[in-house]
Amino acid sequence: AQAPAVGPAPAGLVTDLRGDAIAELRDARRRLQADGPVFVGDRVETGDGESAMQAATRHGLDGILAECGGNAMCATCHVYVDESWLTRLPDMADDEDALLDGTAAERRPNSRLSCQIKITPALDGLVLRLPERQV
Repeated sequence: AQAPAVGPAPAGLVTDLRGDAIAELRDARRRLQADGPVFVGDRVETGDGESAMQAATRHGLDGILAECGGNAMCATCHVYVDESWLTRLPDMADDEDALLDGTAAERRPNSRLSCQIKITPALDGLVLRLPERQV
C-alpha cells in the first residue's frame, strides 16, 4: 500500500508515487527512489537544494521519521545509499558520523542521514534504501 502525498508539492514539481521502474528524468526534475521494506520502488520528485528527508516526508514515506525536523539531531532519517551513488555525495560531517553510530538499524558503510543529502542536478536518480526500522 502506498501513502498519499502530504501537502501540496512545491510549484513546478510533480508527485510520482506509482512504484514502477525508474524512468528517465524529464524537465530537470529531481527524483529520489526509496527502495526498502516499506516502499519498494517508489519515486519521489524533488527540487534543487531540498534534502532527501524533506522530499520523503513531504510525500508521506513512512520509513523516514525525521523526529528532529532535519536538524541532524536524531538519526531517524537513516538511509542506505546505493553503492553506485556513494562517491557522488559530499563527505559526511562529524555530527552526522556520530549520529549514525546510534541508529536503530545496523550502520553500514553506505549509511547516511537523509536530512544531510541535499538534492542537486548531480544526484538525479539517486537511489536510497530504507532500513528495517528508525526507532
